[in-house]
Amino acid sequence: MYEFMKQLTPLDVEEFFVLIYEYWKELRQSQFMQDLILYGVEVFYDFYKDQSLFEVLSEIGLTESDLQTEALRFYPKVMDAFNEHGILEPLLQALLAPFYQSSKTLDMIEKHFNE
Repeated sequence: MYEFMKQLTPLDVEEFFVLIYEYWKELRQSQFMQDLILYGVEVFYDFYKDQSLFEVLSEIGLTESDLQTEALRFYPKVMDAFNEHGILEPLLQALLAPFYQSSKTLDMIEKHFNE
């Protein structure tokens, strides 16, 4: 086996990995692989259906700190994408409207202007 390995060139190794990658690109689009993936998702949901998202994330090893780190990493790109697609402003309005339209907020604003 060692003698065989000595005969391999870096190009041989590279071509081998390219061949495997090309095969994988075809295989992952096959009906068999798609069915296998969907079955895996179904089993996952059946297994965790009675647990909260927090419990599932904890069980797979994700902590609150991990989620915060990823949120901070992707936040700028997500906000840019929302803005580019014209959904940032409507999203913010939908989130903030209940606060600004509440009677408590309107009363507080009115009191401030009447002072």
